[in-house]
Formats: sequence, structure tokens, C-alpha cells
Amino acid sequence: MYEIINYVKYLISRIEIIDISRIIGLWVLAMSVFLASTLSAGDENAMKMYRFGPHDDLFILGICVDTYTKYNLVILYSIVNTCVRNTSHNIIGSWITLNIQDTTEEGKRNKINLNKWYVYEISTVYTMYFWFDWFIYIHLLLAQIDIVLVEVVSDVSTNIFITWWYLKQVSEPDKVINTTENPIYEIL
Repeated sequence: MYEIINYVKYLISRIEIIDISRIIGLWVLAMSVFLASTLSAGDENAMKMYRFGPHDDLFILGICVDTYTKYNLVILYSIVNTCVRNTSHNIIGSWITLNIQDTTEEGKRNKINLNKWYVYEISTVYTMYFWFDWFIYIHLLLAQIDIVLVEVVSDVSTNIFITWWYLKQVSEPDKVINTTENPIYEIL
């Protein structure tokens, strides 16, 4: 029994982050195939989720989205809010993790220069936005598949941009701003 446990531990220790990412990607692909295959077996009410465009029975937060004007506003909101969400999670969330929650000795020294009230403000706004976004986001996602697709495409696009932006800073080290000399850091 110990040999099996040790072998499993060995296998787990050999897993790279790219392997985990690929496993998750395969899971998403498998779930997508499963959902697509169940479309033909769905009843009329279930099929409402898989339509595109405005409909008389498309409701989001109690608002009937039955015209292209309302529908386009929902799509515009989805795209803009996805950019805001990714900025919040990938920039502010990372900043909170790497600066506020950093318990290393260097992290503790860097916290001395932070304005504590700004830290509370940033953390509170981040948390409030998370819940506000989640509430609207869940209603959008459960409304219709085309809104899900808009969210996914804008989410992936924004993440690609943010990742490119970070990698560009790494590839141009002379342009990277030291976090302790960053004007935002000094304000905080």
C-alpha cells in the first residue's frame, strides 16, 4: 500500500503547471461535447438557453430583453464589465496577494510604506465589486448561451492582453518599474 501511495506522490510531484492547464482544457472540451450532445435531447424550455438574440421570454434581472437595443446594451455591458472584472482580478487581486498578504520578511518591510487607509479602501472596493459582479454575472450566464459566448470571448481576449502586457514588461526589463518606486505604491 505504501508503494502505491509513494508512486502517486511521485507522479504528482512530476506534474508541471502546463499539464494541469491541459487537463483542465480537456475537461472543458469534454463538458462542451457533453452539453452539445444533450441539445438534441432537450425539451422546449431547455432549448431556450441555446438561442441567440433578443426574445420575448429572455429576462435578465427581471428586465425583458426583447429588442436589439436592449440586447446590444446587454452585450456591451458584458464586454465592458469583463474588462473591468479581469482588471480587478488580474491586477488589483494580484496586488493584494503580492503586497498585502505577503508574509515574507521583504513583504513585511514593504508594507511599512503603505497607507493603511488606502489598503482598506482597495480591499473593500475589490470585495464589493466581486459580489456585485457575481450577482449580475450569474444572471447573465444563466439567461442565454450567446451571452455566455460573449463573456468567454471577451474574458479570454482580456486575459490574453493582460498576459501580453505583463510578459512585455518582463521582456523589457529596463522599462519595468520597481514596485517600491511605483507612484501608485507610494500613494498606498
